[in-house]
Amino acid sequence: MIEKKFLLKHLPVGAKKTEEQIRYFLVIKPSFEIRIQQTNNKYELEFKVKLPDGSVKLSATKLPKLIYIFLKLFAVKSIWRDTYFIADHQNFTLRVYHGLSEGLIRAEIDFENIDQADNFKPDAWLGREITNSDLSRDSKLVFLSKEKFLKLLSE
Repeated sequence: MIEKKFLLKHLPVGAKKTEEQIRYFLVIKPSFEIRIQQTNNKYELEFKVKLPDGSVKLSATKLPKLIYIFLKLFAVKSIWRDTYFIADHQNFTLRVYHGLSEGLIRAEIDFENIDQADNFKPDAWLGREITNSDLSRDSKLVFLSKEKFLKLLSE
Protein backbone atom coordinates (compact mmCIF):
# COMPACT_ATOMS: atom_id res chain seq x y z
CA MET A 1 0.00 0.00 0.00
CA ILE A 2 1.22 3.48 -0.90
CA GLU A 3 -0.39 6.45 0.81
CA LYS A 4 -0.60 10.17 0.04
CA LYS A 5 -1.98 12.73 2.48
CA PHE A 6 -3.55 16.15 1.93
CA LEU A 7 -4.82 18.96 4.15
CA LEU A 8 -8.47 19.97 4.00
CA LYS A 9 -10.05 23.25 5.08
CA HIS A 10 -13.36 21.47 5.75
CA LEU A 11 -15.01 18.14 5.14
CA PRO A 12 -16.45 17.70 1.64
CA VAL A 13 -20.15 17.23 1.00
CA GLY A 14 -21.11 13.61 1.47
CA ALA A 15 -18.51 12.79 4.13
CA LYS A 16 -19.96 10.42 6.71
CA LYS A 17 -18.53 9.92 10.19
CA THR A 18 -17.92 6.25 10.90
CA GLU A 19 -15.45 6.08 13.78
CA GLU A 20 -14.19 7.80 16.89
CA GLN A 21 -10.66 6.73 17.65
CA ILE A 22 -8.23 7.19 20.52
CA ARG A 23 -4.75 5.88 19.77
CA TYR A 24 -1.99 5.32 22.33
CA PHE A 25 1.60 4.82 21.19
CA LEU A 26 3.62 2.25 23.11
CA VAL A 27 6.73 2.34 20.86
CA ILE A 28 7.59 4.89 18.17
CA LYS A 29 10.65 4.28 15.99
CA PRO A 30 11.41 5.63 12.49
CA SER A 31 10.69 2.28 10.84
CA PHE A 32 7.96 0.85 13.10
CA GLU A 33 5.29 1.61 15.69
CA ILE A 34 3.49 -0.40 18.31
CA ARG A 35 0.21 1.13 19.38
CA ILE A 36 -3.14 0.35 20.91
CA GLN A 37 -6.36 2.00 19.96
CA GLN A 38 -10.00 2.20 20.78
CA THR A 39 -12.20 2.54 17.72
CA ASN A 40 -15.77 3.09 18.84
CA ASN A 41 -16.19 0.12 21.23
CA LYS A 42 -13.43 -2.10 19.80
CA TYR A 43 -9.88 -2.40 21.13
CA GLU A 44 -6.79 -3.36 19.14
CA LEU A 45 -3.04 -3.79 19.33
CA GLU A 46 -1.38 -2.69 16.09
CA PHE A 47 2.07 -3.10 14.59
CA LYS A 48 2.99 -0.75 11.74
CA VAL A 49 6.19 -1.31 9.75
CA LYS A 50 7.58 0.97 7.06
CA LEU A 51 9.10 -1.14 4.27
CA PRO A 52 12.17 -0.12 2.22
CA ASP A 53 10.05 0.64 -0.88
CA GLY A 54 8.07 3.26 1.09
CA SER A 55 5.00 1.11 1.54
CA VAL A 56 3.56 0.26 4.94
CA LYS A 57 2.54 -3.06 6.44
CA LEU A 58 -0.02 -2.98 9.23
CA SER A 59 -1.17 -5.88 11.38
CA ALA A 60 -3.78 -5.69 14.11
CA THR A 61 -5.05 -7.98 16.83
CA LYS A 62 -8.18 -7.55 18.92
CA LEU A 63 -7.71 -6.83 22.62
CA PRO A 64 -10.00 -7.31 25.60
CA LYS A 65 -10.95 -3.95 27.12
CA LEU A 66 -9.16 -4.75 30.40
CA ILE A 67 -5.84 -5.43 28.60
CA TYR A 68 -6.28 -2.21 26.59
CA ILE A 69 -6.78 -0.23 29.83
CA PHE A 70 -3.68 -1.84 31.33
CA LEU A 71 -1.50 -1.16 28.26
CA LYS A 72 -2.53 2.52 28.24
CA LEU A 73 -0.38 2.88 31.38
CA PHE A 74 2.72 2.30 29.20
CA ALA A 75 1.83 4.76 26.43
CA VAL A 76 4.31 7.47 25.51
CA LYS A 77 1.77 9.64 23.63
CA SER A 78 -1.83 9.60 22.47
CA ILE A 79 -4.03 11.15 19.80
CA TRP A 80 -7.80 11.55 19.37
CA ARG A 81 -9.55 11.76 16.01
CA ASP A 82 -12.73 11.03 14.09
CA THR A 83 -12.79 9.15 10.80
CA TYR A 84 -15.03 9.96 7.85
CA PHE A 85 -15.55 8.20 4.53
CA ILE A 86 -16.98 9.34 1.20
CA ALA A 87 -19.11 6.80 -0.67
CA ASP A 88 -17.76 7.62 -4.14
CA HIS A 89 -14.10 7.74 -3.00
CA GLN A 90 -13.56 4.31 -1.44
CA ASN A 91 -9.78 4.73 -1.19
CA PHE A 92 -10.07 8.04 0.74
CA THR A 93 -10.11 8.28 4.53
CA LEU A 94 -10.73 11.66 6.14
CA ARG A 95 -9.46 12.40 9.66
CA VAL A 96 -10.62 15.22 11.93
CA TYR A 97 -8.31 15.72 14.92
CA HIS A 98 -9.15 16.90 18.44
CA GLY A 99 -7.26 17.91 21.55
CA LEU A 100 -3.71 19.18 20.95
CA SER A 101 -4.12 18.65 17.19
CA GLU A 102 -7.44 20.51 16.95
CA GLY A 103 -7.80 22.16 13.54
CA LEU A 104 -6.14 19.41 11.52
CA ILE A 105 -8.36 17.83 8.89
CA ARG A 106 -6.47 15.37 6.73
CA ALA A 107 -7.32 13.23 3.71
CA GLU A 108 -5.47 9.92 3.41
CA ILE A 109 -5.55 8.25 0.01
CA ASP A 110 -4.43 4.65 -0.48
CA PHE A 111 -2.91 3.40 -3.73
CA GLU A 112 -2.11 -0.14 -4.79
CA ASN A 113 1.29 0.76 -6.29
CA ILE A 114 3.78 3.57 -6.92
CA ASP A 115 2.60 4.21 -10.51
CA GLN A 116 -0.98 4.73 -9.35
CA ALA A 117 0.21 7.14 -6.62
CA ASP A 118 2.51 9.07 -9.00
CA ASN A 119 -0.26 9.50 -11.59
CA PHE A 120 -2.89 10.68 -9.10
CA LYS A 121 -4.54 14.02 -9.92
CA PRO A 122 -6.02 15.54 -6.73
CA ASP A 123 -9.68 16.57 -6.64
CA ALA A 124 -10.25 20.32 -6.43
CA TRP A 125 -11.47 20.09 -2.81
CA LEU A 126 -8.16 18.65 -1.60
CA GLY A 127 -5.68 21.12 -0.10
CA ARG A 128 -1.91 20.93 -0.25
CA GLU A 129 -0.13 17.62 -0.08
CA ILE A 130 1.50 16.87 3.29
CA THR A 131 2.70 13.30 2.68
CA ASN A 132 6.26 14.14 3.75
CA SER A 133 5.31 16.62 6.48
CA ASP A 134 5.22 15.99 10.23
CA LEU A 135 1.46 16.54 9.91
CA SER A 136 1.14 13.32 7.92
CA ARG A 137 1.98 10.78 10.61
CA ASP A 138 0.28 10.57 13.98
CA SER A 139 3.54 9.35 15.53
CA LYS A 140 5.24 12.62 14.51
CA LEU A 141 2.20 14.80 15.13
CA VAL A 142 2.07 13.87 18.83
CA PHE A 143 5.57 15.28 19.41
CA LEU A 144 4.97 18.69 17.78
CA SER A 145 4.86 21.75 20.01
CA LYS A 146 1.70 23.85 19.65
CA GLU A 147 3.75 26.55 17.91
CA LYS A 148 5.31 24.14 15.41
CA PHE A 149 1.92 22.48 14.81
CA LEU A 150 0.23 25.82 14.04
CA LYS A 151 3.13 26.88 11.79
CA LEU A 152 2.95 23.66 9.74
CA LEU A 153 -0.84 23.92 9.54
CA SER A 154 -0.73 27.50 8.20
CA GLU A 155 2.10 27.08 5.65
